[in-house]
Amino acid sequence: MSDKRNQLKNKQTFLFDMDGTLVNTEFLHAKAASSVLVDLKINIKLEDNIAQFYGMADTEVLKMLVPNITQIEIEKIIGEKNHRLTKLLRELSPNEMAQYITPGLFEFMDHLLDQNKTCAVVSASEDVIVYETL
Repeated sequence: MSDKRNQLKNKQTFLFDMDGTLVNTEFLHAKAASSVLVDLKINIKLEDNIAQFYGMADTEVLKMLVPNITQIEIEKIIGEKNHRLTKLLRELSPNEMAQYITPGLFEFMDHLLDQNKTCAVVSASEDVIVYETL
């Protein structure tokens, strides 16, 4: 570990991707999206098919599942998925949320902050999801 810490000495700024790096939210995104798709009579459990859709943007997944979908429909579905995802996140107990956080994350971030490093989070998720997750 000390070799890794020595490699970080000359770095001042660290950018962390939120989804999949800091917090493994893929399952939660899939669960929320699946609930919306069921309402649309698209019966696929995305959380059971994560490997197929892992890392894909909601827009890409929707276009694969519903090839003739319009941009307006996509935006409406994504908005509803985000609403359901924020609800899911709020309902998680601290212990449940802890299972989605990357092991060792807090210790590593504390180490960087103790070294006066600048840390920032980046994400392709919408602001409402970023704020709720953080």
